[in-house]
Amino acid sequence: MEIPRYWRRAEEQISKPDGASLQLKAWGWSSDSEAAALDVAKDRLSKLVVRVKNREPLPTGYAYGTRPIREEVLDEFHDSDGTQMAVVTRNGYGSRVLNADRLLFIDVDYKTRGLAAWLRDQFSRGRPGARSGELDRLCSALERFAPVTFRVYETAAGLRAMSVSHTFQPDGPEARELLQAASADPAFVQLCRLQKSFRARLTPKFWRCQMKSGPPAYPREEARSRDVFDAWLREYEERSRPFATCRFVQAVGSRSVHAENVRLLQLHDRETRVGERLALA
Repeated sequence: MEIPRYWRRAEEQISKPDGASLQLKAWGWSSDSEAAALDVAKDRLSKLVVRVKNREPLPTGYAYGTRPIREEVLDEFHDSDGTQMAVVTRNGYGSRVLNADRLLFIDVDYKTRGLAAWLRDQFSRGRPGARSGELDRLCSALERFAPVTFRVYETAAGLRAMSVSHTFQPDGPEARELLQAASADPAFVQLCRLQKSFRARLTPKFWRCQMKSGPPAYPREEARSRDVFDAWLREYEERSRPFATCRFVQAVGSRSVHAENVRLLQLHDRETRVGERLALA
């Protein structure tokens, strides 16, 4: 998996060709050390400086799926051989995310619907009635990959499938075919290939828990930023308590759970609170 543990930032104030001052910043990352991350940051910064001096446009925004995501590593899981099989991170808006080396996840968003329908779905139980068309389409796509067995869940905004009987390589052709057949977000497919891992959000999104803002960006290098984050996290954990992240709907296939997937399946279902009758967030 390509999920860096270390992040460092390099900055430099330069003069543009027209004489105006410009502050440039670049992040670097590494799985080895902060020093290596800083070297990457300096290299990326130097390339930005060259672009400015050559009057070339600077990159705009954050291109999701084109480079590792800057997330805090919270926990790691290894198989019996000591090989890393999963990492739990905290994403940019504060949710815990499971990044798995071989346990395949597919998230498919529902088509946009009105507020009344969304509220009705939050308090429905079992098979999503008004959205059974989307469920049927996903299950039909998954059935094409028999004998692979999947668990299918409902989320606040769509459906999630997990391959429990087989393992997949995130950058392999089988995973790519399956993700495309299920109509997964193309940016998500690209990110799986880039990070060499599958991703599944474990805890609610903060705005669905009546919170107004997310946490300070990671890494939180200043004491003030860390204090703000600690306060935010306490509120988030309290406000997310009445919500689950997904609800089990049905299985597609009848194969047993692959031995490598058992522990991560249990982690996923425990942290997403699939067994509790709660509104989804």
